[in-house]
Amino acid sequence: MGGQDKQGFPMRQGVLTPQRVKLLMSPGDPCMLGYGRRKGERRRKAVRGCIVSPDLSVLNLVIVKK
Repeated sequence: MGGQDKQGFPMRQGVLTPQRVKLLMSPGDPCMLGYGRRKGERRRKAVRGCIVSPDLSVLNLVIVKK
């Protein structure tokens, strides 16, 4: 499951909060595309938590039929 809020910040699994937080990410992490120009470079990026709230504009999910 994933999605974005109204300002375009992506949701991140494992962040158990409905607000935005700034995480230190490596180039191989999800939500960290287009960076990593130097070897070992890490950047602090803002992401949303995985808790669904009214601030979301897009919610991607998979429906599983039993």
